[in-house]
Amino acid sequence: MNATAIATESLRQAAAQALDEGNVGVVIGYAEEEGAEFATPLFVRKPEDAARLVFDKTCVGNLAVYLSKSEVRGMGKTGLVVKGCDLRAVNVLIRENVVKRDDVVLIGVCCGGVGDPAARLMCSTPLQCKRTMPGLWPALSALLTWGSKLGTTTWW
Repeated sequence: MNATAIATESLRQAAAQALDEGNVGVVIGYAEEEGAEFATPLFVRKPEDAARLVFDKTCVGNLAVYLSKSEVRGMGKTGLVVKGCDLRAVNVLIRENVVKRDDVVLIGVCCGGVGDPAARLMCSTPLQCKRTMPGLWPALSALLTWGSKLGTTTWW
């Protein structure tokens, strides 16, 4: 079994268990969609449907965006599949009181990078992120310029 298969199987087990024990009303994760370039969001409400969950290099979307939706809140406590980089968004939603921490169960997945396999790398410095997130680079560059004027050197 390769690392992707192990991650997917562990994710499926964790989601099914959380649903079966009633710890969450929904688990938001990723599913393979035939013909799609990237994995699509999947809202799992029954333990047996957790078998559709996947985690691989095509799981690029930040699922934290769904936490603020009233339709999701109406499903009860939410289980959310999160990569390390997505956790930042969840933290902001909690700090800004958009989401209560007690209303979210985080299912963390080990991520070595997602997206275009040719450009995959973990961002150990902000400058590396321009390869994996080109749309973010202008804003990040401006932030780094502004921060350097303040003498700030640590960003994450």
